[in-house]
This record gives sequence, structure tokens and C-alpha cells, in this order.
Amino acid sequence: MHIVGLAAIIGPYLVQWRLEKRFEVRVMLAGTIAQLVTGVGLVIVRGANERDITPGMVAVKLLVTVLIAAAMAVVIALQRTGRMDAASRPWFHTAGIAGIANVLIAVVWA
Repeated sequence: MHIVGLAAIIGPYLVQWRLEKRFEVRVMLAGTIAQLVTGVGLVIVRGANERDITPGMVAVKLLVTVLIAAAMAVVIALQRTGRMDAASRPWFHTAGIAGIANVLIAVVWA
């Protein structure tokens, strides 16, 4: 489920990254929630099995996931107010790039 959440963030971003407006972010938001819940679960299970946990990496990945969720919340709020123009574009890109960064952090730091 953690990898599915990752795909749900990065996939829609890569499909829509050239768009100027009208981003569809519901799947990305669901992926962010899945990443957060399963990530916390993975840390708990790994700790319960007495395996090493890198607290720094866990903290950074958590912060990046919260950043993605916040950016998605801003995009959704702007869309609900009818401002689906250039105002939501930087937030959309922030979420997508942060999702890609989260993968790089997991791969490089591990």
C-alpha cells in the first residue's frame, strides 16, 4: 500500500505537469494519506521487530509528506473558490516535486 500511495502521488503529477490549470488532485491527496498512514505503520512494525530505524530519515520523510498534504489542501481550496488558474499551479508542482523528492530520500538515505 505504501508503494501504491507513492504511485498515486507521482503518477497524476507526471500526467498533468504540463497543464496550466484544472488539476485533478483527489487521487494525489488519497495517495498522500495512504503514504502517511502506511509510513507510520511501517515504522511501528519495524521498531516492534527491533530493527534499526533511521530517525532522521523518518522525520524528513514525514515532513515532506505533510508538505505534500498541505500543498494538496491549498490546491483543493483554490479550486473550490473557483481560482483554478495560475494560483494553484505552484502548489500542484510543489506537491509533485516533493513526492519525487520523498522517493529520492528513501532510496539515497537508506
